[in-house]
Amino acid sequence: RVDGQEKQVELASKPVLWDERQHASQLTMWEPVRGADRLQQVATGIRVDVAEAVVIVDTNSRIQSFNESAERLYGWREAEVIGQELDVVIPWFGNDADRDTAQRRLREEGRWHGRAAQRRRDGGVVHVLASTTLLTDGSGQPAGAISVNRPIGDDVASAADPAGMPALGDDLRRGLANDELVVVYQPIVRLDDATPVGVEALVRWDHPTRGLLLPGEFIEVAERTGLIDQLGALVVELACRQVQQWRAAGIDLYLSVNVSARQLADVCLPARLADILQRTGLNPEQLWIEITETALVEDLEQARTGLHQIDELGVHVSIDDFGTGWASLTYLHEFPVHALKIDQVFVDGLGRRPCDEAIVKSIIGLARELGLDVVAEGIETLDQRALLYQLGCEKGQGYLFGVPVPAAELVLMAHRS
Repeated sequence: RVDGQEKQVELASKPVLWDERQHASQLTMWEPVRGADRLQQVATGIRVDVAEAVVIVDTNSRIQSFNESAERLYGWREAEVIGQELDVVIPWFGNDADRDTAQRRLREEGRWHGRAAQRRRDGGVVHVLASTTLLTDGSGQPAGAISVNRPIGDDVASAADPAGMPALGDDLRRGLANDELVVVYQPIVRLDDATPVGVEALVRWDHPTRGLLLPGEFIEVAERTGLIDQLGALVVELACRQVQQWRAAGIDLYLSVNVSARQLADVCLPARLADILQRTGLNPEQLWIEITETALVEDLEQARTGLHQIDELGVHVSIDDFGTGWASLTYLHEFPVHALKIDQVFVDGLGRRPCDEAIVKSIIGLARELGLDVVAEGIETLDQRALLYQLGCEKGQGYLFGVPVPAAELVLMAHRS
């Protein structure tokens, strides 16, 4: 809600004809009458199976919510765009007169709908049927806007519509069998001297016809087809074996691996991690799993049970993209958390936006008071590194220190350090 309270709803979406027979999208929400516990899937008020890209902004046009369809359509992750200006993330492409007309109608009538051309993260242009509606609070004052966009024409296929997922799911099943999934590593360093102390393991898919695919292009496919557990276990095992090889070569690094909400909801995850640790011989204290705030709130009871079982193994837990989700701060003492990762959205604003510096300072202070480790993500400049270290952050990762690379290249870098 615009007052900050969370409310569970059921939601449906369908294409409709608006006035003048314009194509639009209708979102309908209602109170759940049963099965409310299943709606713990709701994180931003928008369910995963909504086909349209839905973006919510505040009165300053800064993005507050970016659903999964928007992630597929525009190529950005929600955690990367929260707090960013809408025009920067999704620039309008085309006739400025059309844009001026849309903005005028939105101001005068409170809504606008029509066709629009927008630029994706990769520079490509996507054509959409767009609908934007102003939001107001209880007193009628402006509170932001909600935009609902559906790709049209050839852009429907490029938006990774779930209807096209079965074929890619078959490809992924074959790819897992044929060892097409590879792991790359990004260094986590001490900010004082840039010495690598750990690595984050990230998966890539070396697709035989589509080339190297990033996680955003196939993770949802893995989740929808039930392959995410097999994929996740493969990444953890390959990365654990690699860390052991580095240890044998005299390079001592801890390992950080992302765990999705679907994986965290799997009651077998702790046992699966225990089995991998036993077979690879990795010290459990060298393994960190990264979970997002959203993953915590999707199924609170299972998250609590699973994380305590993982903690009993000796494995560490860090909250990724901290500060961008909806999790309550009370969860920090309910769950066995050992570290907070400062999202790159806040790191990017250091030195430019005082509010971001205040947020980063608060996260570091909170971590210190709770006895938690803290790692900053997305560090790209020397100024960011210096300011983070000055504020009390001792570890970080980002392009300043290295992009995700194959294991052999990271070994060379670690030796040079």
